[in-house]
Amino acid sequence: MTAKRTRKTGRKRQTSQAKRIPQAAEKTFKLQIDMVPEPLWDRNLRSDKVGLGKHRWEKPRAEIIENEGPECVICGDTYKPHGHEVWEYIATLRGPCIAKLVRVEIACRRCHDITHWGHTRLRIARGRYSADAEPTLRAHFCRVNGSTEEDFESHERAADLVPRQRSAREWEIDRGEFAAEGKP
Repeated sequence: MTAKRTRKTGRKRQTSQAKRIPQAAEKTFKLQIDMVPEPLWDRNLRSDKVGLGKHRWEKPRAEIIENEGPECVICGDTYKPHGHEVWEYIATLRGPCIAKLVRVEIACRRCHDITHWGHTRLRIARGRYSADAEPTLRAHFCRVNGSTEEDFESHERAADLVPRQRSAREWEIDRGEFAAEGKP
């Protein structure tokens, strides 16, 4: 604890030093958890309902791999390259918020699974991923970021708060250059 003077009275009050120490969640990681707001689940380009559909999605994904290579933009690995949609979430004061598709980039399966950690946890819980998937992915996060397990846990806790806040809002989607591709 340290003492700090208040503006109004000039008296000293106790403050916790922990507030001033940067927490792991405040660190900038190369590989990050970026969970999608619930109203936007299954509203991506790969979606059969509102996107291109799985088969039509394969064409732009293959073009990106051909033009830019199969290397993950985060870790450089070529393990099962995924087309990862990078979205910007724009808050508005009135009306719906906007989810803007900024770009599609290549991410290896491990980095992609960590980025969409909420979805990955569901797949693990439902048995769609093996039991050793979680520790393997956590280790990948730590290796890519040069961080610790504690850093991962702190980052995970902070990332869990974001979709709760975003999910309470209404959303519109701006697919940018991919809007011209049309719906199936």
